[in-house]
Amino acid sequence: MTGFANRLVDGTPMWTGLAGIVIAIAVLWFALNGRDWAPIVVIMTVPIQRSLLVSLDGRSVTWTQICLLAFLIGAACRFLNGQMSLRIDAPVSFFAITAGLIALSIVASPPLHAWARECYRWLTPLLFLVLARSFFRPQSVHRLGIALSTLAVGMLAWAIAQVVSDTGPVSFARHGHIRVSGGFGEPNPFAAFAAFCGLLLIGLAGQSRRGLRRLLFGLGGGAAVATTLMTQSRGGTVALVAGGAVLSLQGLRFATPRVRYGVFGLAGMATALLVVIVALDRPWEVAQVQVTTANWANRERMAHWLAAIGMMLDHPGLGIGAGAFDDQFRTYTADWHFRISRGHAHNAYLQVAAEAGVFALVSYLAFLGSVVATLVVRVRASDRSMIPLGVLAGTIGMATHQMFDYLNVLSLGLLFAGAWAFALAPSEQDSKYRDRSRAN
Repeated sequence: MTGFANRLVDGTPMWTGLAGIVIAIAVLWFALNGRDWAPIVVIMTVPIQRSLLVSLDGRSVTWTQICLLAFLIGAACRFLNGQMSLRIDAPVSFFAITAGLIALSIVASPPLHAWARECYRWLTPLLFLVLARSFFRPQSVHRLGIALSTLAVGMLAWAIAQVVSDTGPVSFARHGHIRVSGGFGEPNPFAAFAAFCGLLLIGLAGQSRRGLRRLLFGLGGGAAVATTLMTQSRGGTVALVAGGAVLSLQGLRFATPRVRYGVFGLAGMATALLVVIVALDRPWEVAQVQVTTANWANRERMAHWLAAIGMMLDHPGLGIGAGAFDDQFRTYTADWHFRISRGHAHNAYLQVAAEAGVFALVSYLAFLGSVVATLVVRVRASDRSMIPLGVLAGTIGMATHQMFDYLNVLSLGLLFAGAWAFALAPSEQDSKYRDRSRAN
């Protein structure tokens, strides 16, 4: 499927360019009129990535990039005309501090093009989060759910086509089957996108009031989960487990005390069994084992972790500079087998700390914590208008997955920021509170 899309680009660049421009114009129109479809369409273009491009003056940009630009222009026009306001709270503040520290790391003299690329990865989700919140309303839930469900079914069809045609390099094969990568070109980012969508849709299905929508969201969530499993990404599987645990805990609110005690008892037993297995397996001794084909991936990931830790310890203040991980990796790698960087630290938290310093890591953790705390408050308040449960599950899954991969790549940040903008947008309860405040 990816090969077919690439041939389509090579054979008819004018067609793909015109299609991308038409979609961007639609996004601009939606944005100028304050329609929630503007940020939703931007999110829907993320899985396409470089499969379909828009060629401008000899250079190519993705549909996501040109649609994001159209959205930002439209939102800026509305703001300048006084048609929308910006909401600055704890999540936005911590996100802005993180992005600012990443930009400030230029004082470490990283490669300028790499620094600019990394700043783009952080600044665009920040702007998207700030601006998109004003476009979502309580009624937006069904439109976002329908869009993501359609997207999930399309991703599953794409994944099946890749397996049937055996599309992908030999390195993507595992257990005799190809690891699907969709339009991302890599299985792990594809897994991150699918897992987040799956958890969000399952959360929407669990709290949807209408049977038809519940069925649609459930089918979309199932398709996204199946796609995640087809990527054979261990990080994606861990994300599903972590996010699924959040959904299960919420479901226990409606269970009898006996069922709750039974579930917590089984969870305790499973945790004890996991501790015993880890103690017997002793994964911390992998560094002392000879590198083989079987443990190559684990050793490679560990080499990147150790390199990032070394960078952080040597440059705790402002880091080595955003985007400089590749440039510095050979100096800090602890294993001569792994002298070529894979592009990132295989851990988002170590990546931020290595490139922008410990303060940036603290700010990023505070951002994620404030997002989770706000979502938990909304879930506990049973605010069904925006249904934040699925976004909470997706966020927990994403935060867990980031312990094994750097997910702020290939515009994935726009999916996360868009979902947060949706779940953290002003709710019906917020509106009632403001109305009462004005009346008093």
